[in-house]
Amino acid sequence: MSTFLFIIAILTAGIALAMGMVSLFAGTHKNGDKTDLVFGIMCISLFLHFVLPPVGFVTVDKAPYPTEIILKRTFNLLYGSLFPWFVLYYTGYSRKLMPWLISTSFIIGYVIMAFSVVDTKQPVWLTVILFALGLSIIHGIRSARYQLKRGGKKEAYWLLSALLIFAFFYLFTAINHFGNNYFSKYLQGKIFYPVNLVPLAFILIMGVRLRANTIEKFKLEKQLRS
Repeated sequence: MSTFLFIIAILTAGIALAMGMVSLFAGTHKNGDKTDLVFGIMCISLFLHFVLPPVGFVTVDKAPYPTEIILKRTFNLLYGSLFPWFVLYYTGYSRKLMPWLISTSFIIGYVIMAFSVVDTKQPVWLTVILFALGLSIIHGIRSARYQLKRGGKKEAYWLLSALLIFAFFYLFTAINHFGNNYFSKYLQGKIFYPVNLVPLAFILIMGVRLRANTIEKFKLEKQLRS
């Protein structure tokens, strides 16, 4: 299992770096938008999370946490905190209460993790993070519905497909956490990792969609100039 997780982590890091560089270039262009910029920062943050030591997933998870784990998870925090803002810019859903709540929850969870001194089977910080992830799914679905009503069916369907994968893996992780580590008993380590597999699918799906959007905009501008 550890070899499989390491391969997934390295694969995710490589794809995140590639997608992140392209998105950052597009987002910082004079005609770029915040969607690409935020997505690019998310991808680079994910890349740094996986390549910083210990490389890959955190398989030895025990409080109090060493400095390298706290630093490593800073970039995972950034990825999660930016997720609702990416959804907001991508869909045009303007209500910002949920993004602020999600980002704040991620920060609270991170701070609790960083200052944890007693190891437990159900860490409080992980409960807070799972709460934030659950809100992220709800926010994403609400925003996609808004996008559908505005006529952006193609863009909304891509987001919904990524969110369905997100929700599927999140369900298993939540069951494990609140079910006294039900799945972890059969795997290495204390924390069950399904929700950590989401970024690979998400950056692939949304990265392809964003690049398709860029191509469509380029074709439209070309038609208007001709």
